[in-house]
Amino acid sequence: GGGRPPGGGGDAGHAATVRELRAKIEHLEQHNEHLVRGLLTKADAVEAVQEENRRVREERDEAIEMFEALMERARALEMAMEEDRSAAEAAIRDAEEEADAARAQLGRAAQRIGEYGDAEAEAEDLLVDRLRRAEAAEEGEREAREACG
Repeated sequence: GGGRPPGGGGDAGHAATVRELRAKIEHLEQHNEHLVRGLLTKADAVEAVQEENRRVREERDEAIEMFEALMERARALEMAMEEDRSAAEAAIRDAEEEADAARAQLGRAAQRIGEYGDAEAEAEDLLVDRLRRAEAAEEGEREAREACG
C-alpha cells in the first residue's frame, strides 16, 4: 500500500512486487484473450441462429403463398363444378391434399421459429454475460497496470 521506497525503487521487495504485478497483468491479458475468443464464438452462434430464423421465415412465407394460391384454385374449381362436376371433384381433392401439405409445412415452420427464437434469446444472454466478464477483466488489467506505474 505505501509509496515507492526512496532511492528510485531499487530495493528487492519493490522489484518482487513489480514482478508479481507483471505476472498478474500477463495472466489477465491471457484471460482477456480467452474471453474475447469465447465472445466471437458466441457471436457466431447468435448469427447462425438468426440466419436459420430468416431461412425458416422465408419458408413460412413461401408456404403461405402456396396455401393462398391453392385456396384461389379451390374457389375457381368450385365454380367449375357446375360445368363438369366429376372432373372438378377430382381436382378439388388434389387441391385439398396440397392445401393439407401446405398447412403441415406452415405448422412446422411456426414451431421451428419458436424454437430458434428461444435459442437466439439464450445465445444473446450468454453473449451479454461474456461481455460483462470481458469488461471486468479489462478493468482489472487497467488497475494492475496503474499499480505498476
